[in-house]
Amino acid sequence: MVVGTPEGCRKVNRKNILLEIRNSAPISRTELSKRVGLSLPSVSRIIGPLIEEGIVQETGKGTSSLGRKPTLLEINPEYRYVFGVDCSRQITVILSDLHLRALDEREVEASPSLGPHKIAHLILEVVEEICQLHSLSPDQIAGIGIATPGFCFKHSEKIEESPFSGWESTDVVQLFSELIPYRLVIDNIARASTLAEMSLGWGKEFSSFFYFFCSWGVGGGYVYNGELVRGEQGSCGEVGHTTVDPQGMVCYCGNRGCLEQYTSTAFILNALKQETGQYLTFSELLARYQRRDLTVLTLLGRAGFMLGKGIANVINLLNPAAVVLGGELAQFSEYVEEAICSARENIFSLRAQNTPILVSRLQERGSALGVASEVVTSLLEDLT
Repeated sequence: MVVGTPEGCRKVNRKNILLEIRNSAPISRTELSKRVGLSLPSVSRIIGPLIEEGIVQETGKGTSSLGRKPTLLEINPEYRYVFGVDCSRQITVILSDLHLRALDEREVEASPSLGPHKIAHLILEVVEEICQLHSLSPDQIAGIGIATPGFCFKHSEKIEESPFSGWESTDVVQLFSELIPYRLVIDNIARASTLAEMSLGWGKEFSSFFYFFCSWGVGGGYVYNGELVRGEQGSCGEVGHTTVDPQGMVCYCGNRGCLEQYTSTAFILNALKQETGQYLTFSELLARYQRRDLTVLTLLGRAGFMLGKGIANVINLLNPAAVVLGGELAQFSEYVEEAICSARENIFSLRAQNTPILVSRLQERGSALGVASEVVTSLLEDLT
């Protein structure tokens, strides 16, 4: 129950009802009134206009042991459409409805190394192409969520080559807002993937988990009691830049021995170049893995071993109900299996020894769907 001015209460109650419908659909008016703490007549008075506006729709009947079967409610998936974008090894753009069902998906071979400005123009070009194909006008688009490698982070001038060069010193929010004429939600790839895992993946079974994003870079996201923990400045989960070897390799952030330098795709490809004299693309790495190339398998095992140390550190520090491994490297079983074995060796608490260490089932679509989910939340919060 909300206390305040009648108009203020109405707006808050309407927002709470919309978010609860989204999270619990399909849901009856009676159950909704229990969840949001309002009387059934109050809920019905708010639901009526929402249906008239096309935001909420009735979707069949529920079950009942007594009397009439209740009418169930859900957010109208076609009220608006959203885009989710992943700026990773390639640019992935997904058009979805408000239920996050993908209606179109494009992949463009363009890595973050192109820099934020070129990436922003490329995103807008692909979005406009998809809108034209599906005959969508600008007012039908709720917004665009963009998962980036991060921005405004520590970077050493001594390290010239970095897959994220240009992002470290750019105000991406301002740049993208000036170029892209839609509601924007911009988030770190690792945390965007964590959000997708919350709503579409293992988050349905665990209200507390730590997500490891293992790709070009390594990052993470911490979910506690069903909420993503962002920290005081929004940087909670930067596990890739925890130190595992103080005398180790220099990272592009300027520190030595960062976990990312031993566990990422960039590390594996650089190590392959040193051992074979060849610089391979990720596709070539994957092909060698599928042929069971011994050098590739050895490097994956070595990287997985170091990842396991990072996993154990997180379990010892946070004691999550589960750890989830995602990103492109999670598809390599040797990497995952070595990480799990290595982690078990270093978990301090006997009770925590059996913490589930799981592989995400969302694969590479996770971060794009995660930021699309944030756009939907932003839209519903504003429909008051």
